[in-house]
Amino acid sequence: MNETKDTSLELLEFDDPDQGLLAYAIHGKITAEAAAPIFERFTKASQAGTKIRIFADMQDYGGFELGVVSEKAKHLGSIFKTVERMAVVGDAGWMAIWAKVFDPVTRPDLRHFSSEQRDEALAWLQET
Repeated sequence: MNETKDTSLELLEFDDPDQGLLAYAIHGKITAEAAAPIFERFTKASQAGTKIRIFADMQDYGGFELGVVSEKAKHLGSIFKTVERMAVVGDAGWMAIWAKVFDPVTRPDLRHFSSEQRDEALAWLQET
């Protein structure tokens, strides 16, 4: 029996739980199994009373499985309690619109950056 590893979520090289930086890239359609480490980070941060800043590379984003929605719903309290800033990086036109629409109605500061602005996105997340 061959088991293949779900690679729809990749933690990036500068991901740093100790510094409160959650950095990931989504490749294709993200599954609930692949998203599990993200939700674990929210729970741990909530329990510790710490904040998280998210770098989300969405260049290869292809949607999500329904299970991701139910997992997100289960962790909504810890997400709202812990996420301080989120940088969405990608060139799809809908991403900039999404960030502008949701930034005013969500607790975290949400910004969109093009793929050419990766360094600026990371610098913004690391500002104090």
